[in-house]
Amino acid sequence: MVKEDKDHIEGQLNALAAISACRLDQSSLRTEIVGNVLRLLNQTENISPQAVVSGLKGLAESPSLDDRAKQLSQRLATRLDTSTLSFPELVDSLWSLSAL
Repeated sequence: MVKEDKDHIEGQLNALAAISACRLDQSSLRTEIVGNVLRLLNQTENISPQAVVSGLKGLAESPSLDDRAKQLSQRLATRLDTSTLSFPELVDSLWSLSAL
């Protein structure tokens, strides 16, 4: 999915959350996803708030964060629009931001 959807930012953000949810320690795959998302952030105006929450949660649950992952978390935080989130998504976003 990461390689097939490398130009789909929401798919990449959801993959980041999926890797963390499965407790996979795939640092090379996570690094690839982070790179893809950073590249796509420069090209994409609209990202669903739910995908941003998924990406933040995936980063927050990661065993470790390198500098690029930290940069991604900061950039995603600036894109977070909480006005359209459901209560569980809002809780996830707040937890993720506090964990990062």
